[in-house]
Amino acid sequence: MIKKISYILILLLAFSTLGAKENKKALILPFKIFSEEKSLTLQEGINSILLKRFEGFENFSVSQIDVKDTKLDKNQIIKIGLKESADFVISGSALFFGGGFTLDINVFNTKEVNKSFNFHKNSEDKKELLPFLDEITEDIKKKLVKVDIPQNLKKEEFTFTRSKKFKLNVKMKRVCAGDIDGDKKIELIASCGKDIYIFKYTNNEFKRVYRIKGKLYYDIIGLDAKDINQNGKAEIFVNLKAVHNNLMDSFVLELQGKDFIKISEKQNFNYKIVGNKLYGQKGSYNSFFENGIYNLNIKDKNYYLDKKEECPEGISIYGFMKGLGKTFITKNEQVAFINKYDEIEFISDEKKGATNIYIEKKDLQYGDFEERFYLPHKLYIKDINGDNIKELIILNNPYENKLFGKGRTFTHGFVEVFDISKDSATLKQKSKKIEGLISDYVVSDIDSDGINEIVLSVTNKKKSYFLTLKTLH
Repeated sequence: MIKKISYILILLLAFSTLGAKENKKALILPFKIFSEEKSLTLQEGINSILLKRFEGFENFSVSQIDVKDTKLDKNQIIKIGLKESADFVISGSALFFGGGFTLDINVFNTKEVNKSFNFHKNSEDKKELLPFLDEITEDIKKKLVKVDIPQNLKKEEFTFTRSKKFKLNVKMKRVCAGDIDGDKKIELIASCGKDIYIFKYTNNEFKRVYRIKGKLYYDIIGLDAKDINQNGKAEIFVNLKAVHNNLMDSFVLELQGKDFIKISEKQNFNYKIVGNKLYGQKGSYNSFFENGIYNLNIKDKNYYLDKKEECPEGISIYGFMKGLGKTFITKNEQVAFINKYDEIEFISDEKKGATNIYIEKKDLQYGDFEERFYLPHKLYIKDINGDNIKELIILNNPYENKLFGKGRTFTHGFVEVFDISKDSATLKQKSKKIEGLISDYVVSDIDSDGINEIVLSVTNKKKSYFLTLKTLH
């Protein structure tokens, strides 16, 4: 329980590492603990854990102070903060009874008192504690410390090239890239409705060279490509939702002669390429996914489960990425990585990587849809400017929920690039506003110049096109 309470205060400091120029100081007062256990032991334990967790955070220092008077009012607490030159004072109380709890957290802003805030939760179920902390995390991040983009960050560091708008009956949904014909050049692959289109980049333009027609019921929710079977041609991994249950009905395509052949089908896998490896996560009868993301290997033309990745429960493969010795995830549409202490360190101070692509869980008895889960965008760790330094690339896709929460409305988005060479993440580049719905994106060397481009599939005014971002260098 001590670790659960400390979780929220860990998050308070994690977000301050992104671009904050001015050092901030927080002061922690001893938490008031009301419990059947020894309250002094719990109180000392909480402060000790918090101070250890805060070690190593840049631009933010944390200290504690021993206050004998536990009945301090707001003015007294702020005076203590000002005396200690603290920007914020964090205090709180927790009452544990039976299987329930009451939690109060106060964050006092010593410089702008009217911007102080607090949270309260009362529950008879301890399992509601973490969901409550997740719920208030976004508010705390926005209110505690504003993150500034460095002044030397120039939006014009990207050049933009827009393709011709395609005359497609449906919007582009997923995109990926791979050498599907073995000519040593990368093709762009896009799913549109039930069909898959393949484009070659020729004479500074994307030319459609293949159309793979799907069946009427196809609902393609994921797409990736890589030469896993080592025959010189990239396989296309198609994540397809099953029609009659909550499982997957995925398949793998490969170009043989002039036709694309299914070399594997009816697979209960969500496929994803991470680096040079293939990973998979199974669909579940009773949920959206089974817990566990696995490296997949191939034997006798069949893909099988190999090594299981260490990853928090409840994480989908769509927001999973590995690179530079770190495991990156998307949790509640916020980007994070797992640090060397196996703790979640959040990168984004707001929801990022949101899409309008979702899966729905069915009631298998009545056939009704019970719940909807939106799939996050991919994360990429690649060198995009030819300096042999890999960065984390994120698509920031703000949205508004439609009336009654049925669906989402997207009007614009941004591409953001983070330096992840250290134990934190720093915003390095940010594109200008990109108008329209960005359904997906891919990072690959599309024009064969030796440097990766960022290619987005954009729909604006019912027409789709590719937008290529290239770093100036």
